[in-house]
Amino acid sequence: MSTSPRIHRAATLGFALLLILAFTAVALAQSPRTIGTVEGSLDGEAWTWYALDFGGPGEVEPTAYFSDFGFGLLQISIVANPEQRFMVQGALSIDIAVMGGLDCPCVFDDAEVVWWSTSSMFNEVFVSDEPGWARVTITRWEPVGEGVYVLEGQVEAELVFIERLGSEPNADRVRRLDATFRIDELPEEIF
Repeated sequence: MSTSPRIHRAATLGFALLLILAFTAVALAQSPRTIGTVEGSLDGEAWTWYALDFGGPGEVEPTAYFSDFGFGLLQISIVANPEQRFMVQGALSIDIAVMGGLDCPCVFDDAEVVWWSTSSMFNEVFVSDEPGWARVTITRWEPVGEGVYVLEGQVEAELVFIERLGSEPNADRVRRLDATFRIDELPEEIF
């Protein structure tokens, strides 16, 4: 069995986001501000994750944002930490590609979800490996300022274990994620 391109894409995207966040947190060396939460269970165990903003006064350095590429194409990314500080172990990443704009409530069956079980960004991660393994329902997408939205919804995912980046998924080790999210300040990230 060959490794799914989704595994590489999700792990690479998640790694890039976490790396950016690590450098941001160190460079700013200040307490982050919570801009939202993800609350739910992972295999029945209760978890709360925090979407953070590491920006100083007048700056925005969020771990949750959206990008508008025009023509109804959006990318929504949420990286949330199990504590109100940057950390890899226990971090959760939810990514949604939206085509045709958002007229919610709306359901996405091809979201990408990654959960880091250790402090390593490359080893022992759980990912939504195949289309349909992660479903995101957005129940609220509402502007609260110029280029800033409130985002609410639910995520359900089956996450398969990957021993190290590039290795085959272990179908015997699957974790179930059921959670709700509310991001009070989801800013637009301009690339």
